[in-house]
Amino acid sequence: MSYLEAQHLSHSFKGTPVLKDVSFSCEKGETLCLMGPSGSGKTTILRILAGLIQPDQGTVLLEGANITNFKPSERHLAMVFQSPALFPHTKVRHSIGYGLHKLGYNNAEADQMVMDAARLLKIEDQLDKYPGTLSGGQAQRADIARAIVRKPEILLLDEPFSSLDQQLKEELMEEMKRIQKKMGMTMIFVTHDETEANILSDKIIYLNHSEF
Repeated sequence: MSYLEAQHLSHSFKGTPVLKDVSFSCEKGETLCLMGPSGSGKTTILRILAGLIQPDQGTVLLEGANITNFKPSERHLAMVFQSPALFPHTKVRHSIGYGLHKLGYNNAEADQMVMDAARLLKIEDQLDKYPGTLSGGQAQRADIARAIVRKPEILLLDEPFSSLDQQLKEELMEEMKRIQKKMGMTMIFVTHDETEANILSDKIIYLNHSEF
């Protein structure tokens, strides 16, 4: 039994098939890359895994348990989108720590969790700034800190490096390898860049025209 399994996923948007009978598996602590042309369903797969949309058909299993109908908050995972999802009118530390109090953490615990995540991404000196003052690389690091602050078991990344220049991209990829090793996370990410896939992934899955 694999750690995470997608079984026969199919999905359509407004009657147009995006996924058709897609199956794959991922082991705990593994990095899986989804590659393929635009429209092949890569982001749709991430959104199904995250619980943001429901497949028309198919099942998602986590350690053998069917989580297909679980809410996103019940899945112990986090997602990093292509553009940073930081709140523009509040300090970076508040974007990273948003929701921790609702999970029962007190102020001291939440502050420490935010600082720990920021240190992993090397942005502890940016916490009291506003997102609009950050560079592209700093904003993406803050967004990843926002995703990992709750220590998710699975991290989903949708082309997280696409807006960065080559040097920043290489630096952040090295950081992600270090963070994954330290936290023992499973990562599933989407990219069009074969270099990214080869550097980061243990397994690469190619999608093409709604099929593998």
